[in-house]
Parts: sequence; C-alpha cells; structure tokens
Amino acid sequence: MFKVLAASTLISSALAHGVISYIDVAQGFTGPQPQESADSPIWTAGIDPVTDAYSPDMFCGPDSHTNNQMASIGAGSAMTIYWEETQGTNWPHNTGPIITYLAACNGDCANMDAGSAQWFKIDQQAFSNGQWVQATLLNGAGYQVTIPSDLAAGNYLMRTEIIALHNSYPEFYPRCSSWTITGGGSNTYSSEATGSFPGSYSPSDAGLSQSGSGIYNVQSTSDYSFPGPELITVGQGGSDSNNSAQPANNVNAQVSDQADSDEGSSNDNDNTDDSDNNDDSDNGDSYAYSSQEEDTQSSSSTEDATAAAQPTESANDQEQETTSEAPAPTSTSESSSVSPAPTSTSSTESAPTTSCSSTQYANEDECESKWTECNNNYVPGEEYTCQTEFSQCRGQSVQRRLLSNQKMMIKRVKRSEHLKRHFRH
Repeated sequence: MFKVLAASTLISSALAHGVISYIDVAQGFTGPQPQESADSPIWTAGIDPVTDAYSPDMFCGPDSHTNNQMASIGAGSAMTIYWEETQGTNWPHNTGPIITYLAACNGDCANMDAGSAQWFKIDQQAFSNGQWVQATLLNGAGYQVTIPSDLAAGNYLMRTEIIALHNSYPEFYPRCSSWTITGGGSNTYSSEATGSFPGSYSPSDAGLSQSGSGIYNVQSTSDYSFPGPELITVGQGGSDSNNSAQPANNVNAQVSDQADSDEGSSNDNDNTDDSDNNDDSDNGDSYAYSSQEEDTQSSSSTEDATAAAQPTESANDQEQETTSEAPAPTSTSESSSVSPAPTSTSSTESAPTTSCSSTQYANEDECESKWTECNNNYVPGEEYTCQTEFSQCRGQSVQRRLLSNQKMMIKRVKRSEHLKRHFRH
C-alpha cells in the first residue's frame, strides 16, 4: 500500500504537536518539508495547533501554502488518513472529533483562500467501540474518509481536521490537500449548509466549550455536538452522523503539474493589477476604513469587500456570485448532534420557519442578543434555526474583517506600484 507523506519539521519534542504523516490512496507522493515544493497534493503547513477559532490559520493550518500539485481520485472512493507527532512518533492526543470538508475550487485550487472557499462537511467522527476515534491514532491507526459517490467531477480542496479537547481550550489541527475528483456524478451540494474558515466555529459552540474536564462527560457520539455545518446527505438517502458515504474501490491517484496553469493565472493577475492601479491612483485612500465602521456596514458592504478581495474578477461577476450562490442550511435527522454553520456570503433568503430569522447583524454584541431572543421565542415543534443564524452572524462579522484587511493590503500594494511607475517616468 502506497503512502502520501505530509509536511513535517525537525523541532524539539517540547514544541512538537502533529501533522498528517500520509494518506493511502493507491499511489504515493513524497511529502513536502516546510518552505519546500514537492510532488504532493498535501499543502505545506506548520506543526502548531490553532487555538483561536477566528484566526486566519483556521483555513488550512499555520503558514499553509499549496505545492501546486493535484492528485486524482474517483467519487465514491475511500482514503485512509494517518497522523503523527513530529520526528516520526505516533499522534499524541486522544480526545476530540475528526472532521473533513470539501470545497469546490472552480478552477485552480492553488488560488483558493479563506475568502473564496465554501466548505461542505463530508465526514465527522467521534466515538467508535467506546473510545474517541482520535485515540486510535495513538497506536498508529488511521481514519477513513469516503468521497461522496454522486459528487460532480471537478477540482476540490479537502480540509481534514483534528480537534483536540484535552486542554481547557480547543486545539485545532486543520490540513488541506488538492484533488481532482472524477466520475459521473452531478451533485455539487450547493444547497447544503456550507461554512467558511475562519467563521464557522465559535468558542461558545457546544462541541468546543466542553473542552477540558467537561469533555469527559461525553461517552458516545450521541452525547457530542459536532461544530460547523451539518453533515451532507449523499444522494437522496440518509447518512450516518459518524461516517461518510459507503466506500467504493479506490482508483489510482495521479499527479498533475499545474505550473502552466499557474503561469497563465499569474499573467492574468498582472494585467488586472495594471488596470486596477489606474483607478486606484485617485480613489485608493477611500477604501481604508476602521473596524468600527466596518461593523456597521450593511449587507452591500460585505459584497463590496468580497469583490475587492478578489481583484482578478470583475465587480459585476462578484456581485452576482454573492447574491446567488449563498446556500441555505438544511436539516437532517442528525440535527440534534450537528450544529449548522454559515456561508461567508450574504443570503437573500430568510430562515424558513422561526420568527427570529434575520440575515444580517451589525456586530458581535447584536449576534449574542439575537441568539438569546431566538431561543426565548423558540416554539417546540418548529424547525430550530437559532444555531444556524448565530453561526451566520458571527461568520459574516469575522469574514468582513478578513476581507477588509485583504482589500486594504491589495490597495496598498497597488498604490506602491503606481508610485514606482510614476517616479520612473
């Protein structure tokens, strides 16, 4: 059985935490060392955990970056993922869930970032045979993840994550890999609940606030509330809350070098930057605004920020995507143990049933107030949407900050380039 090796670093055991060691997908890839490029679909990232649920590192791990490679796997195929502590020792932690997401790349996965990735959950695991699945990694075991059998073919970014809950605060270990998924499926899961990272998790989520001594009261999967979006339902049938779709035979994984596509993308970006710089010479300073002003923006400011954070696409295209692609959360039979979470874009539709549905909140304090109001007004028998709305509110607030920072950085670089050209002339 071949193995996909992942990033690791030589660092003292006192600072060591853990990384993916390899993924069994029927063909092996040599894993990247930090700051190096290698023929691997696994993104390079640092070894330390993320301890802030709102950190940009929640996207794919600390200092994460692509290695410009993709592997091919068929819809319905299964992979087994193994983790280790640095220097070749087994994974050190034993308490907490393991969750895996996919996000459509809509092109080159190397261009994906926290502002563009809309993650849908394909797998979540808590307990098996009376113990946390994470605990089996202590003995060198792996966990299996199955690609949805009806998934539409295309390029996808996978985000698999261990959440360690042994401390008084959660430790997040997100890691990403790039895949070309093949097959005859047509399901894009665009109507399923999706989330962004950061933005989908809050320290107050039931599955995260139980960290430390409180987590040991959880003795089974049914006792645990998974954070993040609801688990997708494959096809028209149900899906077990502790597993993804039933696996089919693995297909051979194949590497495709994306150097040519990256070069073309780079040229497009250069042309776009030149045109944007002309506009920026007069209006650049008007884009910088404080976080206080940002919190009071309406939903249209979120759309503007999304467009500014992606300068290679036209503003009109971005506005259409923002208003038309926001997926509505769905409810499944596992809703008691799964917390739905948000999209990073604005939705034009309100929640379907509860009277407390509201699509935009000005700031985090108002999110908390609406959360309390929604729970107080909840009528048993109605669909429970309070958690969904709270997650959407918090996710939009965090996302606005990230996109604002990206926008200001882009404009700052453009102004600098404009001044350089001006002085040369």
